[in-house]
Amino acid sequence: MPSEILVDFFAGCLGGVAGVLAGHPLDTVKVRLQTQNAHFPIYRNTFHCLTCIVRTEGPSALYRGMSSPLASLTMINAVIFSVHGHISKQFEDPNALHVQFVAGAVAGATQGFISSPMDCSNFAHKYAMNRLLQRHQNVPLLRPCRWHVKFGAKKALGILAGKLFA
Repeated sequence: MPSEILVDFFAGCLGGVAGVLAGHPLDTVKVRLQTQNAHFPIYRNTFHCLTCIVRTEGPSALYRGMSSPLASLTMINAVIFSVHGHISKQFEDPNALHVQFVAGAVAGATQGFISSPMDCSNFAHKYAMNRLLQRHQNVPLLRPCRWHVKFGAKKALGILAGKLFA
């Protein structure tokens, strides 16, 4: 039984990595399109944005900033796969619709314990960046790393943040 859980966990990790490797370039293009100036757009469409990024910044630019989604989605998928597999194997007919519903619900609820602190960290990071941009609009900024935001949130929010960002 424990080896089956490890196989499901490893399969979830691989699924998370594959999903990020396939989806992150498109997410990068989506963010560039969403954040460009609406009155003076740089890109005409998705394909134009993709080709401009690759031509001017190189193919590696499509994967810039991938470490955080890679870590979080790998863990989230690993938990979902292993919990879903373990719960569904507890029933006589693991492929029955009601078993799949229960296993999916339990796996979804369980992954919330991992994704919620990561989302809080992401929100705190974006909030800190927005505050810096509001204070220093014409000053070149260095991006604070997630660790600075994490410890700043711990200090500001106290015990609650200590539990969330532990």
